[in-house]
Amino acid sequence: MKTEIEYNNGFTAYSAELTGVYGRGKTEAEAIRKLIDDTYDYCNWSEEKLPKDMKIAVTNRYKTELDVSDADGDILLESEKGVLTEKEYEKAKQLCIQSAFSVKVLYDSIPDVDIIDKNKYNVKTFYGLKPATPKEMFNHITSVIIDYYAWIFKIDTEKEGIISAVCGIFDKLEERGDYLNNEIFVYENEQWNTKKLLRRIIWHNRIHAKAMYKLAKSYFGDKITNSFQFDI
Repeated sequence: MKTEIEYNNGFTAYSAELTGVYGRGKTEAEAIRKLIDDTYDYCNWSEEKLPKDMKIAVTNRYKTELDVSDADGDILLESEKGVLTEKEYEKAKQLCIQSAFSVKVLYDSIPDVDIIDKNKYNVKTFYGLKPATPKEMFNHITSVIIDYYAWIFKIDTEKEGIISAVCGIFDKLEERGDYLNNEIFVYENEQWNTKKLLRRIIWHNRIHAKAMYKLAKSYFGDKITNSFQFDI
């Protein structure tokens, strides 16, 4: 499986073949191991077929100025360059929408959304305090979609919730008619294009949903809906 690595105070491995699959660790080896584990979770959730060759082939490594340990990254993967096909776009778009539904289903299954992850309480990151409760995690996920991704692409999306926000982004993109060109543009010194947006939505929804699920399960066990099929 072709893989690209981003690093700075930690490592994040991204699958170049499955949009949104990642592994994060203190070392590259740990990130790759978690990437393999995440591939199984992702395929169970998305009903995608596992890659025929699960042997990892690192094709690119990128040094970022951002802190990977904060679950951040700014790279544009080499595999994200070039024109998108309609089939490729539609497939990733549906996974973005599915990930929004999965976040909402997970969140709605938590009896008390104010439980606290003591390991994250009052911890500072580049974007402020780290979300430490399911409510804060859910609000952060939704806010990033509305106030960050939509803003970068100059989209005034619906603000009624995570699902309508994600759908609104793609509705507006498609109205423009040039979304498959996948043209690269720069926002605050960071490169973006349509394909990166697709990855970032799926990745960001899943990485914070995983933290939410892990926390909620530690309090409420099997009462929590495992909408992302996480193996925790």
